[in-house]
Amino acid sequence: GALVGQAFAAQRTFLLAASKSAKPADADIPVVIKPQSDAIGAIGEYKNKSRDRDAGNHLSAVADCIAALGWVVNTKPAPFVKSMAEGGEFYANRVIKEFKGKDEKHMEWARSLKAIWTPLSDYTKKFHTTGVVYNAKGGDLKAALASGAAAPAPSAGGPPPPPAGGPPPPPPVSAAAPTTKVDTSALFAELNKGGAITSGLKKVDKSQMTHKNPSLRGSSLVPAKAATTAPAATKKAATTGKVYPPKFEHMSGKKFDIEYFKGDKTLVVNDPQPQENVLLFKCEDCVLTVNGKVNNIVLNQCKKIALVFDTVVSTVEVNNCQRIQIQCRGSAPIVTVDKTDGFQLYLNENSLHTEVICAKSSEMNINVPGEQDPVEHSLPEQYKSVYDPETKTFITECVVHA
Repeated sequence: GALVGQAFAAQRTFLLAASKSAKPADADIPVVIKPQSDAIGAIGEYKNKSRDRDAGNHLSAVADCIAALGWVVNTKPAPFVKSMAEGGEFYANRVIKEFKGKDEKHMEWARSLKAIWTPLSDYTKKFHTTGVVYNAKGGDLKAALASGAAAPAPSAGGPPPPPAGGPPPPPPVSAAAPTTKVDTSALFAELNKGGAITSGLKKVDKSQMTHKNPSLRGSSLVPAKAATTAPAATKKAATTGKVYPPKFEHMSGKKFDIEYFKGDKTLVVNDPQPQENVLLFKCEDCVLTVNGKVNNIVLNQCKKIALVFDTVVSTVEVNNCQRIQIQCRGSAPIVTVDKTDGFQLYLNENSLHTEVICAKSSEMNINVPGEQDPVEHSLPEQYKSVYDPETKTFITECVVHA
């Protein structure tokens, strides 16, 4: 809660100073927004370091949503705020689903977090349509931020604090001296060699064996073998997979190629043409927003991807992926899921006609609009086939566990 308050307070201070200052040079932009950037980065770092599984969805929702404060360096602030907020909405919906019927406080917290960003989007659309509006007759923004007192934290505007029993605060920093920790990495590295662990043992010849040389039994010393030179042991180089650089390529009129991104929550496809395709390949822990109508979207060999799109003309394909979440804001005729573990699909009122075709996949759920919160429906993974002598065919039906 404190880190989120710092981020909103830093942005408020910046906007107050900007209303009285001229637009800074491009080179000064990173300097004047540094307090906001540091606060947003600290939230992401806290989420990554947290080991509290019970608060995982809460932290992910806040960390993804808070990126919307980056609108101050965007030329389309309102759409940017909306797309970033929708990235965190996946995790907020998971909080609602997890605590539905168990703890209303967590559900209300998630709804409040989702409700924050619409007023911010409306504010930027009204007052900062194409970016932050500065005062042409004002002074220097850097000087104003450096000399002015820090603005007080807003009483409302940031996400409400987690409810009691929710995500814990960051652990206090202790001034005590660090304790010495025994490094067992070398031991486990040796054990992991398997049968090769004996390759470094010295071979004992017959002259050094006590059972073959009675004279050696009276002494604990074994004479070293003279003039022996052991060849240096050669280590087999460990093979590692090749690392490819991220690629975001637009072939106008054909497709968007998005490959090898990791941890990027700001992937956006803007103003595509209806005949173009969007291809996402081997990306991990990313959020992709497609604003506009495209022909089809393909996710191939991806992990932990959140996809938000408007309208797809033909199909959305998910192949050989893990932990995929998809939100449809418009419509999509067909969604195919193949060899995928962990699949969440969020439909709206206009996309309830979508056909979902699955093969060799597990943990598949579809969320449809409810009276207040989304209603989740799980897709079957087990089937029973029984031979019918009359029709001389097999009749297959879903297995229902009582």
